[in-house]
Amino acid sequence: MAPKTAKRAIKDALEDLSKAGFERFVDALLDRRATPRVRRSAVEAASRLAVGDVLVETFTEAGAPGVVAELLRGIDCHQAADTLGNRTTLYEAVLAGR
Repeated sequence: MAPKTAKRAIKDALEDLSKAGFERFVDALLDRRATPRVRRSAVEAASRLAVGDVLVETFTEAGAPGVVAELLRGIDCHQAADTLGNRTTLYEAVLAGR
């Protein structure tokens, strides 16, 4: 498995969700009480790729994977959360080795 940037790994994770899974993810994202919060207008009717961009813009490249993994686990998408964590950890390890 090749290392991926956090942004690419998040977009891949969102693309792997079923339509219902993606809808549950967006619902959980909008229901999240911690700050910063995502506005409904930023993700309403947005594509998976656009939601990925919003996540990285809102939570930063470093913070977004953790938020996404937390939300994925909250909607019982544990495999997707684990895969996301593995991909971003591998990318961070490659960067640290430079």
